[in-house]
This record gives sequence, C-alpha cells and structure tokens, in this order.
Amino acid sequence: MNRAPWDAFGPANPDPLNNQVLELYDLKSDFSQATDLAANNPQKVKEMKAAFISEAKKYQVFPLDASVAARIVAPRPNITAGRNTFVYSHPMVGLPQGDSPGLLNTSYTVSAEITVPASGAEGHDAHIRRPLRGLRLLPEER
Repeated sequence: MNRAPWDAFGPANPDPLNNQVLELYDLKSDFSQATDLAANNPQKVKEMKAAFISEAKKYQVFPLDASVAARIVAPRPNITAGRNTFVYSHPMVGLPQGDSPGLLNTSYTVSAEITVPASGAEGHDAHIRRPLRGLRLLPEER
C-alpha cells in the first residue's frame, strides 16, 4: 500500500515496514529519481532495508506509524500551556511559534518598555507574523 507523502488523509498503511513497495535510485547519475532500479537490484534493496532496520532499532524508531492525519491533530506538550505572561528581555531574532503566545480566538494586551537612542529611531519594535495573521508593535510617539 503506497501513499504519496502529501496525501495525509489517505488510508494508513497498517504495516509500513513490510507492506511497502521499495524503490532504489542512483542519485549520482539520476538526481531527479526518474529511473527506479529496485527491480533489477533486489539484493541491494534487501541490504538497504536491513541497514534501515538496524539503524531504526539502534535509534528506537519502531514501531513505524503511518497514521499521518491522527498524529497531526494529536495533543503535544506545550511550553506555553497555561501561561498568560511572556517576558522577552534581550534582542531576539526569530521566536518559534510553539514558544510564543497564542493569538487566535482570544483577547490580549501587548506592552513594552523601550529605550530610544538620543539620535532617534524609526520602524517597528517587534512583529509576530504567521500565515494569515500577525501583529506589529509600533511606538505611539515618534
């Protein structure tokens, strides 16, 4: 049972290790993966599968799970759960979405203490940008 990687909501493969058509490509000469060499090299496919199983055991990857849709919506630990105050005290470039406050479907207040150099400053002090939403902090006085 094969499913395209982007088809998250197709039927899950109950045994992805053994119920999968394996492919083999020579990336040195076929970087676009246009020619599947598996049928002509079954021994190499077996060797590579054995190497995968060995590494998967070593790094505790098993059991394999092909239920993509269920894993996408499964609750995960969240460092921001239950918090309503976030203090950022150093210059920051980039903050992962999982480490920032939730902005959807809620009211919130943003406050900041900033120091403007004597020579002045322009532009915004902070912004949070996510797909289809975001906010930007601009000083009231310039």
